[in-house]
Amino acid sequence: PIFQYGETSTLIAAGAARIKKGEIMAMTVKQPLSDAEILRSFLISVAEDWRALVIRSSACLYRLRGIARAGKRIGATPGSYNQVGREALKVYAPLAQRLGMQRLKSEIENTAFRVLYPRQFQVASSLYIREGSDLASMAQVLTTRMEQLLRSDDIFISQIEDVSVNARVKEPYSLWRKMLRYRKEMADMRRNCRDEIDRRPTLSLKWVPDTLALRVVLSAMRLSRLEDDESLRTREKMLCFYALQLISDVWPSSMAIKDYITNPKKNGYQSLHYSASMMIGGEEWPFEVQVRSEEMHKVAEYGEAAHWDYKTQTKASRSLPEANSGSLPALSQSSMTDLFQDAQNTTSLGREGKARKKSRIASYIDSLASSRDVIVENNLFIFVSTTDSALDGKIVSVDPGLSSITDLLDSLGVDLGEDDLHIYKNGIRVMTLDDKLCNGDVVTIPKEYKDKII
Repeated sequence: PIFQYGETSTLIAAGAARIKKGEIMAMTVKQPLSDAEILRSFLISVAEDWRALVIRSSACLYRLRGIARAGKRIGATPGSYNQVGREALKVYAPLAQRLGMQRLKSEIENTAFRVLYPRQFQVASSLYIREGSDLASMAQVLTTRMEQLLRSDDIFISQIEDVSVNARVKEPYSLWRKMLRYRKEMADMRRNCRDEIDRRPTLSLKWVPDTLALRVVLSAMRLSRLEDDESLRTREKMLCFYALQLISDVWPSSMAIKDYITNPKKNGYQSLHYSASMMIGGEEWPFEVQVRSEEMHKVAEYGEAAHWDYKTQTKASRSLPEANSGSLPALSQSSMTDLFQDAQNTTSLGREGKARKKSRIASYIDSLASSRDVIVENNLFIFVSTTDSALDGKIVSVDPGLSSITDLLDSLGVDLGEDDLHIYKNGIRVMTLDDKLCNGDVVTIPKEYKDKII
């Protein structure tokens, strides 16, 4: 293989194989999806090359499409494909996002949504098919007009080195989650004002204010070589407010601005959020505008604010061919992402180009590499099960500095003496509890201690 494909390709394939081995082992244990972060961290820890994670995330999408295409006709039990779907949402979609592959992340989420909740997926997809053309037109109009608005202001453009306007349309999965939240709010309101709520129009994309969101990202020009970084950051903050003022003058709104620049979120996220609307075909369509500096954007996308637990709900990967659905609902002529491909395009007033795209992707990879270093430095991931059944096990994280079998048993609350030694490491009975553990080791303990790991 090395001679045929080269050393680099062989190493990537070997890395993907290691991750696959970890996936298979993880699927044999009853790891609750609430512990999905442990599984994600474990997969990152065994991936020495980020491209191996791309392969396995893509393989997840391949499996999902196979289920969607064949469904119950291949004899798969609901439990089996539900498990694949849930792991896709909890593990592989966040991994794809962490890799900066928004397109892959969206495809995984939407296909898993289609597998797990076919009826709800059909409702969400029908909304796009019915109202999608209006939304796509709105995205193009707003992006162009906002670009022209910012370009035409002499004060603004004289201080700007680069600014981009990007339109993002919510995908079916994230849209449905927002609608569930909205439905709960409507149910609460219905108890107090039933007649008014009952006259609400048919389910529509217009129900979610940020179905369409436009992101303005700017970086200020240094006014002189003597201007320090702090002064530059201060001016960029002022320019964010100035840009939003220009936008709000054209698209006024009665809703308050969410100022996360003056009041950042706990995870470091900074941005201005503004909700407005425009008329299309005699109907009012809402949209959201986010304005931030390039530095704020990098923190949100690659830094602290992009951690697993931070929901961006939102960078591009190659389009993957859409699978035809068998027993599950399909998307008429094209996928959701293809429907809004034009709406997702970025319009830049500066130098977007290949260099900027390459730098953006590199930032994701650097962030992932840093995360892996921290994970490996602070964790050993061990598969623990009982002699009764491997399916009773789980993945546990232990301190690398306390990596003996004794340390592992102590962390689980298992008290075994040397005379009662029925412990197996990777299928081989251990002779002493001082044996050291490595990342990915499998430890089997007596079945009497099953309650310690469930």
